[in-house]
Amino acid sequence: MADAQQPDQLFRIIPEKCTRCYACLRDCPVNAIVVKKGSDIPEILDSRCIGCGNCFHVCGFDAVVYRSSTAEVTELLRQEAPVIALLGPSIAAEFVDISDYRKLVAMIRALGFAWVQDVSFGVDLVAGGYANLASDFKGKYYLFSNCPVVVNLLQKYYPDLLVNAAPLVSPPVAAAGVVRKKYGPECKVVYIGPCIASKDEIRNYHGSRAIDANITFLELRQLFEKNAIDEKNYEYAEFDAPLGYKGALYPITNGILQSGPMDESLLSGNVISADGHDDVLEAIKMFRSHSQEIKHHFNLFFCEGCMMGPGMTKGGEKFYRMAMITDFASRLLKDFNYDRWSKEVDEYRTITLSRSFTADDQRIVPPSEEKINQVLTLIGKSDSRYDSGCRMCGFHSCREFAVMVANGLAKPEMCIEYTLRTRQEYINTLKNTNEKLSRDHKLLAEETKEAKRSMLSARESADRAAAILARMNSGVVIVDSHFKIIESNAAFIAMLGEEVREIAEIIPGLAGADLKTLLPYAFYNVFNFIFEQDQPVLNKDIEMENGLLNVTAFPIRSGKIAGAIVRDMFLPEVQKEEVINRMNEVIDENLTMVQQIGFLLGEGASKTEKMLNSIIQSYKSKQ
Repeated sequence: MADAQQPDQLFRIIPEKCTRCYACLRDCPVNAIVVKKGSDIPEILDSRCIGCGNCFHVCGFDAVVYRSSTAEVTELLRQEAPVIALLGPSIAAEFVDISDYRKLVAMIRALGFAWVQDVSFGVDLVAGGYANLASDFKGKYYLFSNCPVVVNLLQKYYPDLLVNAAPLVSPPVAAAGVVRKKYGPECKVVYIGPCIASKDEIRNYHGSRAIDANITFLELRQLFEKNAIDEKNYEYAEFDAPLGYKGALYPITNGILQSGPMDESLLSGNVISADGHDDVLEAIKMFRSHSQEIKHHFNLFFCEGCMMGPGMTKGGEKFYRMAMITDFASRLLKDFNYDRWSKEVDEYRTITLSRSFTADDQRIVPPSEEKINQVLTLIGKSDSRYDSGCRMCGFHSCREFAVMVANGLAKPEMCIEYTLRTRQEYINTLKNTNEKLSRDHKLLAEETKEAKRSMLSARESADRAAAILARMNSGVVIVDSHFKIIESNAAFIAMLGEEVREIAEIIPGLAGADLKTLLPYAFYNVFNFIFEQDQPVLNKDIEMENGLLNVTAFPIRSGKIAGAIVRDMFLPEVQKEEVINRMNEVIDENLTMVQQIGFLLGEGASKTEKMLNSIIQSYKSKQ
C-alpha cells in the first residue's frame, strides 16, 4: 500500500508490521535491503534501490510501503489550473471490475481532471524512435530505456553500459510533451500507471516535458473510494485526442516492437525482448560480454511487462491480463481513423524525445580478503567447495554474503546453516553439561561425609564470592581454551539479554556454555588472540546490538584459561576506581574464600589472587 506519511524515500519498511521473515531481503535483486548491526529489522537503502517493487509485492504483512502521491494530486485538483490525466494502457489489465474503459474515463473526470489522455499515443511516438534506431543501424547495439527500473539498474550497477542505453524518453514523458503542447504550459499533468519507479523518474523532467505528480492504479482506487465514485453513476466518456494506435499493446513486453513497427522475425529481426528480473539481469550480463556476437538490440522490462507492475492489484494472472490487453487494443482499433492518427503523429513529431543518463554508481567496494575470510570461517564456509549458494540469506553466494557482513550490512545469523549449526552446538553443550552434572551428582553421593562437608564449605565460599561478584557493575567471565565458560557473574549475564538470563537460571554462571554462541565473533577473536599469543588485550571496544562493551582480557594459565572484565559503556555508574576498591576488599578481607574458589576451579588460591591483582593493576595503569 502507499505510505500516507509520504517520506521522500520511495520504499520503506514499517518496523511494527515487520515479522522478520526477510522475504523482502531475499527477493531484492540488487541487495538494497540490509540488516544492520544492532537490529533485526531489515532496512531499505534508498540510494541502492532501483524501485522494482519486488519487496512490496512479496511482503504478505503490508510492512513494505511506498511513497504516496494521493494528497499531492488532491491538492492539484483543488487549484485553478486545469489538470490533465495521463492514463497508462495497463488499465485493461487492472480495472477488469469496471465494465467499460469509457466508464473509467468518466470516473477519472469526476475526480476533477479536465482532460484524460491515453499514453498509447506517447508509446507510438517513442516506438517510432526505436524503429529508427533499429533500422538505421551504425554498428552500435542499444538497450531500450522504456522501463524506469532498467534505467535505474544501469545507472547504479552497470554504469559502463549507459553509453548503450537508447537515448529516448519513456512513453509517459512523451505523452506529457504532447499535452503540454496542446493545452499550454500552465496546465498540470498527472501520470496514472502501474509503475512505482516512475514516481522518481518524473523528477528528471521539467518545462515542456514535466509531469507534476504520479499515482499508481492502487492509489487511483483509493481516490475513487475516498470520493465515493462508482461506475454505476456515470455515462461513457472517451479519451481526449490524440488517440494511440498500436501503443495500447505497450503493457505486453514486445508490444512496443509492434507499435514501431519493428521486425520481430527470428531470422531477420535485430531486437531481443526479455522480461522479469531474472531474465533481465541475465540479459544485461550477456549484452555486456557478448553484444557484438549476439548482434541484437535488447528490449527489456523488469516486470513481466507493465501489465504486471507493482502499482497494480497483487495476485494478477499474467496470461489473463495479456488477454485483457489484446482485447482492449482490438476494441480501440475497431474503426480506427489511421489517416487522422498519421496527421497527429506528424503534428507532434517536434516533441523532444531525446534524453541523457547520469551514472550513480552504487556497487559495493569489497572489504579486505582478511575480513571476508574471517566471516567465511565464522559461518563455516572457508572452503569454497562448501559455498552452497542456497540464497536463503538473500545473496547469490556465501562470499557475497560475507562481503555484506564484513561491511556491516548483514548479520551472520542470517545464514541458515550457521544458525542451525550454532544452535545444535549449543544444544549439545547443554546436553553434555547436564550429563556431566548427573555424573558429578552420583560421585558426590558416594563420597564420605567429610568430603561432603568440604564441598559444602567450598560451596559456601563460592556463594560468598558470587554474592560479591553479583554486586559488581562490571561483568566478569573466565573461559577455557575450548571457549567454554568456567564462571561468569550476573552483570556479565545481564549484558547478554533476556534469552541468556533464562539459560543462566538453568545453568548458573553459564558454566560449560560455548562463548561463540553467546557473543559477537569479535569477542571470540579477543580470547582467540590471548590463547594464541599469551598476551593481554586491554580496553577493547566491541559493538553488540545497540550497546558498546569495553573488554579487558588476560591470560590466567598460558594457553588454557583466560579471564575478562566487561563493562557496559552506556552505564554511567561504571567507574574504574570503584572496581579497584572492590577488588582490594575482596583480596584483603576474603583471602580464605578466594582460596576455596581457586580449589573449585582447579587452581590454587595464589593463582586466583594473581589474576585478581593483575586485573586491578591493569585498571590502575589506565588512571
